Amino acid sequence: MIYAERCLKHLEENQVKRTYQRYSYHNEMKEAWKLLEEQIELSILQAASKVITADLSPM
Repeated sequence: MIYAERCLKHLEENQVKRTYQRYSYHNEMKEAWKLLEEQIELSILQAASKVITADLSPM
């Protein structure tokens, strides 16, 4: 959950936590974005395989 919050650039509301928790989660966010990319690509490919095209060539 914290990775999603970091990816969305949400700030910690608690000032003390915001001051002391400085870990960037860069590697974790990179992995999360990569997994999201893969899921989107898979969804697009699955949707594209279900598209029915009409043969519009002249007879």
